[in-house]
Amino acid sequence: MAVEDWWITPINATSCRLLQKKIQPPFKPSVESALDVANFDQEFTSETAQDSVVQDSQLSETVQDQFRGFTYNPADEHLSESVSASYGPAL
Repeated sequence: MAVEDWWITPINATSCRLLQKKIQPPFKPSVESALDVANFDQEFTSETAQDSVVQDSQLSETVQDQFRGFTYNPADEHLSESVSASYGPAL
């Protein structure tokens, strides 16, 4: 290890421990499910949800190319199981 690389080792050691989930968080909130929002301020949870779909995209062709082949299916999301269990059939 070179002298100028002294700072890399502590970061890598911490990163490894973090990825292995060996670092205990200072606070772990209690939640009842993946959809539990009790730990969020009501100021935010009472806001009306807004759809962010843009019908006529003004993105350049170069930017569009970055997303070519990308698809989104809400049924594939990690919360879909919780949502379907809470609200009926999968969305």
